[in-house]
Amino acid sequence: MAGGSWAVTLPALDGLFKTPTFLLGPFSLFTLRSRLFRSSPNPSASLLDPILTYTPADSLPAALSSLSTFVTQLKAAKPTVEAAEPLIDPLLRAYLHAVGHCARCDGADASVRAAERQCLDGVFILRSLVGSTAVDLALLHTVTPASALPDPHDHLRPLLHRANELTAVLKHSLRSTPASKSVASPAPTVSEAEAVAVLDVLDTFVAGVAAMDEINGLKPAKTKRDREAAVCRPRRVALEARLVGCNLALSMATATIKQVKRRALAAAREAGGSTSARTSVSGEGGSDEGESDDGVEWEGAAEKRLQDCLAAAVELVDLRRSHVLVDEIITSLFTGELPATRTPSPQATEASSESDSSDDEEEEDEDADGPTHPCPLRTLFELHDRFEEQRLAVWMALPADTREKMGVFMRGTDGVVGAKWDELGLGLVQDFDSDSLLAYGLGPDKLDKWLDIAARRNAKKMRRRK
Repeated sequence: MAGGSWAVTLPALDGLFKTPTFLLGPFSLFTLRSRLFRSSPNPSASLLDPILTYTPADSLPAALSSLSTFVTQLKAAKPTVEAAEPLIDPLLRAYLHAVGHCARCDGADASVRAAERQCLDGVFILRSLVGSTAVDLALLHTVTPASALPDPHDHLRPLLHRANELTAVLKHSLRSTPASKSVASPAPTVSEAEAVAVLDVLDTFVAGVAAMDEINGLKPAKTKRDREAAVCRPRRVALEARLVGCNLALSMATATIKQVKRRALAAAREAGGSTSARTSVSGEGGSDEGESDDGVEWEGAAEKRLQDCLAAAVELVDLRRSHVLVDEIITSLFTGELPATRTPSPQATEASSESDSSDDEEEEDEDADGPTHPCPLRTLFELHDRFEEQRLAVWMALPADTREKMGVFMRGTDGVVGAKWDELGLGLVQDFDSDSLLAYGLGPDKLDKWLDIAARRNAKKMRRRK
């Protein structure tokens, strides 16, 4: 960017926190004239110290306010990138630290959550401008296995961890609820505002990572294999974050399932006009009066996020990178500390495992069970199962004379989820054998359907060639 225009795009947390008077500096007519007719000097890097050295005993709003003052002064100075070079790296680290501190702040108010999103934007803006190994490692460590040792690159890990914590709270609440029809659905133990704020930050994270062409990690990519690994890393990180967001949205939909059913009933009334649709939702005790359906329609939010996850998986399969969906993340390899290793095909992996374990009975038993490590494909299969379970619960609650066929309803609104699911399946059955897909959690009935669709499509191709 020419001149100082690059600085204009930096988030300054405007209006979120009150700036302490000692940061404003002395005021006089001379300083006012200087600000009006002369370019301002670059700000002091000491303004970043409060956020870079922050501890839980300090005031987070005060540290963020100091960061805001620094960025405001930098934008006023309008330096070139070259002139501001000594300040860019400290500012990038300050943004990075601020995201982590905000994400770890329990019960944070709206200002802190807004600052978290803006600082995350700042991380991606500066990373695209000058590059940063520190940012790249922080991005990669959001999805690496957690370590008991202190992690110097864990600034962004709390973004996904907080969403997973909320999901766990919701699932625990639902498991502890008595399974009695006479008991009304419990209010969600996670507030709508809290879930929305977490998902908004995740969306910012996904957008920033998805825009990256590659992440090199600790070492620059030199070989073709290393370059391919660098290209795959941001795709894996973005997909993992998408899945985390989808999981939370689905859990919120489950926690508010009574409202979900009532909205579906209202839609059935409008579409069918059936008198039987004017009764309460089937299987729900008590009256609907006094309960509002205002707020987030979580079933729609979850469905949209599942569509995005399926679309991202389909893209990987189309690009012949289906291994990204199933690779086990080993930290030293994923972060580039060790050279990238060639990822063999699932068939080759299975054959190699059987050969290597032929002399070890225990390893042979483990291989017989198939892969058990967590991976995006396993999570995606689980989320699709939960989506269908929710759709089935809603369908069964609707009056029989107003609902569409179960198979149609289960494919989601306008069949979009079903179409993407089948598209993914057609690619997966070519890249993985049936045993592997079952080991990753695919239901046998769903596998049979995919194989049937693939067989019918192949038959059509054969007829066209004749």
